[in-house]
Amino acid sequence: MSLFDGLKFLTSKSTKVVCPQCKASTEQISAKVRKNATLVCPKCGALFRVNDK
Repeated sequence: MSLFDGLKFLTSKSTKVVCPQCKASTEQISAKVRKNATLVCPKCGALFRVNDK
């Protein structure tokens, strides 16, 4: 990983996502959502991906 790759997370914007289990809305880093990374709901602890159906 280069220095510039590390800095992308500092400058990336956030987006709202909704947990499929508890319906809590949270702000997540847009880069994680675009890469379809597994996210953790801060309210209920559920693991999910935004693009999973």
